[in-house]
Amino acid sequence: MDNFPTEQAFNFLKWLFNPVTISTLSVYGTSIGFAGRWAWKKLEAKQNKDLANMKSDIKDLSNNVNDSMLMIQRDMLRLQIITGINSGRLSAGEVTMLYDQYKDKGGNSYISRIVNDYLEETLDAKHSK
Repeated sequence: MDNFPTEQAFNFLKWLFNPVTISTLSVYGTSIGFAGRWAWKKLEAKQNKDLANMKSDIKDLSNNVNDSMLMIQRDMLRLQIITGINSGRLSAGEVTMLYDQYKDKGGNSYISRIVNDYLEETLDAKHSK
Protein backbone atom coordinates (compact mmCIF):
# COMPACT_ATOMS: atom_id res chain seq x y z
CA MET A 1 0.00 0.00 0.00
CA ASP A 2 2.96 2.33 0.47
CA ASN A 3 3.68 2.17 -3.27
CA PHE A 4 0.14 3.16 -4.25
CA PRO A 5 0.64 7.02 -4.45
CA THR A 6 4.01 6.61 -6.17
CA GLU A 7 2.53 4.17 -8.63
CA GLN A 8 -0.38 6.52 -9.30
CA ALA A 9 2.01 9.43 -9.90
CA PHE A 10 4.16 7.31 -12.21
CA ASN A 11 1.11 6.18 -14.21
CA PHE A 12 -0.10 9.78 -14.46
CA LEU A 13 3.29 10.98 -15.77
CA LYS A 14 3.43 8.07 -18.18
CA TRP A 15 -0.02 9.03 -19.46
CA LEU A 16 0.88 12.73 -19.60
CA PHE A 17 4.03 12.21 -21.67
CA ASN A 18 2.38 9.73 -24.03
CA PRO A 19 2.57 11.10 -27.65
CA VAL A 20 -1.18 10.59 -28.13
CA THR A 21 -1.96 12.59 -24.98
CA ILE A 22 0.46 15.36 -25.93
CA SER A 23 -1.01 15.67 -29.43
CA THR A 24 -4.56 15.59 -28.09
CA LEU A 25 -3.81 18.29 -25.51
CA SER A 26 -2.08 20.44 -28.13
CA VAL A 27 -5.10 20.15 -30.46
CA TYR A 28 -7.43 21.12 -27.62
CA GLY A 29 -5.13 23.92 -26.53
CA THR A 30 -4.85 25.29 -30.07
CA SER A 31 -8.61 25.04 -30.58
CA ILE A 32 -9.30 26.82 -27.31
CA GLY A 33 -6.73 29.47 -28.27
CA PHE A 34 -8.39 30.08 -31.65
CA ALA A 35 -11.84 30.16 -30.07
CA GLY A 36 -10.60 32.56 -27.41
CA ARG A 37 -9.02 34.90 -29.98
CA TRP A 38 -12.18 34.78 -32.13
CA ALA A 39 -14.39 35.57 -29.13
CA TRP A 40 -12.02 38.36 -28.07
CA LYS A 41 -12.10 39.94 -31.54
CA LYS A 42 -15.91 39.80 -31.57
CA LEU A 43 -16.08 41.36 -28.13
CA GLU A 44 -13.54 44.02 -29.07
CA ALA A 45 -15.44 44.88 -32.27
CA LYS A 46 -18.69 45.29 -30.33
CA GLN A 47 -16.94 47.40 -27.73
CA ASN A 48 -15.40 49.64 -30.41
CA LYS A 49 -18.81 50.07 -32.05
CA ASP A 50 -20.39 50.96 -28.71
CA LEU A 51 -17.61 53.47 -28.00
CA ALA A 52 -18.08 55.08 -31.42
CA ASN A 53 -21.83 55.38 -30.73
CA MET A 54 -21.17 56.93 -27.32
CA LYS A 55 -18.71 59.42 -28.82
CA SER A 56 -21.31 60.37 -31.42
CA ASP A 57 -23.99 60.79 -28.74
CA ILE A 58 -21.67 62.93 -26.62
CA LYS A 59 -20.81 65.10 -29.63
CA ASP A 60 -24.52 65.54 -30.45
CA LEU A 61 -25.27 66.42 -26.82
CA SER A 62 -22.39 68.90 -26.76
CA ASN A 63 -23.66 70.53 -29.97
CA ASN A 64 -27.16 70.78 -28.49
CA VAL A 65 -25.81 72.40 -25.33
CA ASN A 66 -23.73 74.86 -27.39
CA ASP A 67 -26.76 75.72 -29.54
CA SER A 68 -28.88 76.22 -26.43
CA MET A 69 -26.25 78.46 -24.84
CA LEU A 70 -26.02 80.54 -28.01
CA MET A 71 -29.81 80.90 -28.10
CA ILE A 72 -29.90 81.94 -24.43
CA GLN A 73 -27.13 84.51 -24.96
CA ARG A 74 -28.92 85.88 -28.04
CA ASP A 75 -32.23 86.08 -26.15
CA MET A 76 -30.57 87.88 -23.23
CA LEU A 77 -29.01 90.42 -25.59
CA ARG A 78 -32.33 90.87 -27.38
CA LEU A 79 -34.09 91.52 -24.08
CA GLN A 80 -31.38 93.96 -22.97
CA ILE A 81 -31.67 95.87 -26.24
CA ILE A 82 -35.48 96.05 -26.24
CA THR A 83 -35.73 96.85 -22.52
CA GLY A 84 -32.92 99.42 -22.73
CA ILE A 85 -34.49 101.16 -25.72
CA ASN A 86 -38.02 101.15 -24.27
CA SER A 87 -36.86 102.40 -20.87
CA GLY A 88 -34.46 104.96 -22.33
CA ARG A 89 -31.65 103.69 -20.09
CA LEU A 90 -29.25 102.82 -22.94
CA SER A 91 -27.36 105.33 -25.01
CA ALA A 92 -26.99 104.93 -28.74
CA GLY A 93 -23.43 103.65 -28.19
CA GLU A 94 -24.58 101.03 -25.69
CA VAL A 95 -27.38 99.89 -28.01
CA THR A 96 -24.90 99.64 -30.89
CA MET A 97 -22.46 97.62 -28.76
CA LEU A 98 -25.18 95.18 -27.64
CA TYR A 99 -26.55 94.97 -31.17
CA ASP A 100 -23.10 94.07 -32.56
CA GLN A 101 -22.86 91.26 -30.02
CA TYR A 102 -26.38 90.18 -30.93
CA LYS A 103 -25.53 90.07 -34.66
CA ASP A 104 -22.40 88.00 -33.93
CA LYS A 105 -24.64 85.43 -32.29
CA GLY A 106 -27.00 85.30 -35.28
CA GLY A 107 -29.51 88.09 -34.69
CA ASN A 108 -32.66 88.65 -36.73
CA SER A 109 -34.24 91.40 -38.83
CA TYR A 110 -36.85 92.35 -36.20
CA ILE A 111 -34.18 93.56 -33.77
CA SER A 112 -32.26 95.15 -36.66
CA ARG A 113 -35.33 97.21 -37.52
CA ILE A 114 -35.87 98.24 -33.86
CA VAL A 115 -32.21 99.24 -33.42
CA ASN A 116 -32.07 101.12 -36.73
CA ASP A 117 -35.29 102.99 -35.90
CA TYR A 118 -33.94 103.86 -32.43
CA LEU A 119 -30.60 105.06 -33.81
CA GLU A 120 -32.38 107.18 -36.46
CA GLU A 121 -34.64 108.71 -33.80
CA THR A 122 -31.66 109.39 -31.55
CA LEU A 123 -29.71 110.94 -34.42
CA ASP A 124 -32.72 113.01 -35.52
CA ALA A 125 -33.26 114.19 -31.92
CA LYS A 126 -29.63 115.35 -31.71
CA HIS A 127 -29.87 117.23 -35.01
CA SER A 128 -33.13 118.91 -34.07
CA LYS A 129 -31.64 120.41 -30.92
